[in-house]
Amino acid sequence: MASLRHIASAALAVVFCVCMHATPRQATPSVVSPYPSVSGSCVLSATSPSSSFSAFVTPSNPASTASLVASSTTVASSSADSTALMAKLDEYLAHIDHLSIPKAEAEVDLLIAAVPEDSLRNVVATRAYRHFRRSKLMGSENVAIHIYDTWFATFKAVFPEIEELDEAELYALLNRSSLIGAKARTLTLPTERGDSLTVPMPDKKRLHILYFYSTSCPKCLYYSHQLTALLSSKGSKGSNASKGSNASKGSNASRASNAARVSNAHPRLNFYAVYTGEDAQAWKTYITRELKVVNTCRTKVYHLRGGDANYPFDYGVIQTPRLFLIDSRGVIVGRDLDVPALEKLLEMY
Repeated sequence: MASLRHIASAALAVVFCVCMHATPRQATPSVVSPYPSVSGSCVLSATSPSSSFSAFVTPSNPASTASLVASSTTVASSSADSTALMAKLDEYLAHIDHLSIPKAEAEVDLLIAAVPEDSLRNVVATRAYRHFRRSKLMGSENVAIHIYDTWFATFKAVFPEIEELDEAELYALLNRSSLIGAKARTLTLPTERGDSLTVPMPDKKRLHILYFYSTSCPKCLYYSHQLTALLSSKGSKGSNASKGSNASKGSNASRASNAARVSNAHPRLNFYAVYTGEDAQAWKTYITRELKVVNTCRTKVYHLRGGDANYPFDYGVIQTPRLFLIDSRGVIVGRDLDVPALEKLLEMY
């Protein structure tokens, strides 16, 4: 049996043997992404490639598919090391990273389908799945689950180990419902007053922040303090900017102050803070001391408990913190956010 090293070399030779002669991708003007950086990384943007996938993998003067496969065999047999070819695949996947989600999914399908032999296709499909599964870019989860659904769940490609198939199936199960662009699932949760509330509430005038946390989670404590500062400082009535504008009505200082006040305001929000634990006293103390987000004219605050709700599957909450932004249509536009990324997203609305 051929070694994995040989298989990888041959597989990528089939796909990339003509890269040196292919029409290169030309840089195109970037389109502003609808999503901000998450944890210091750029997200899948709306930038489109200037040339098609076929231009990337097709030789300048192709005679036929047979000639492409024949030339790839020559490259594979003369290759001393598959590392360079693997690096070429990673480079191309990095290109796909910066496409919109639908374009990235289409490109990766073309990439995998370009490999005609099953065992070789497995190598490329697995490499592509792992790339997007491990990526820190918001929206990469969509592409990873698309690869699983299209290639592995249908057995058009096979992971090298059955355990990886099981892990991919579980990952898709826990994350499919909360992907970027998905309709947010509603949760009926108990409130601090003892009644219940269904969230996110239908509201065409507000965005919705959904925050899952635990009182014993150090990272949650950090998020809670950041959220308190962010949501309590923006857009409240009676701010210093507002007072300053009243004091100097009609002046240039007034107009500048009003502009500053507008830029400092975030959109109207519903903030749902969901405690995932069971200790009622710890929850009450935490709300009072650590998560002191207050109601303002622009932010409505709701403190809720997870209880026996379906949030672990509906929002993939297997650890905390988890922070989502849902738009006024009820569509998820931010997931696995940190607070700076949330702030950037809010600035876009």
